[in-house]
Amino acid sequence: MASQDYSTYRHRHNENGTFDSICPHCYLTVACASNEQNLFILERIHVCDPVRLYEIASGTWPLYLSTAA
Repeated sequence: MASQDYSTYRHRHNENGTFDSICPHCYLTVACASNEQNLFILERIHVCDPVRLYEIASGTWPLYLSTAA
């Protein structure tokens, strides 16, 4: 993905005091940091996987794995 709006990343505050950053496009947790300000730096280097974006757009994501033994 060439251009992303970094203000749309969702931040989650974890019980252990760390913060997660979740990409609004590919839904991956792209960063985890003890200081929320550090997430902004890590978000800038994230690049969504084009295959994952295609799977999300085409409805083939999430891929469920069989739990049969």
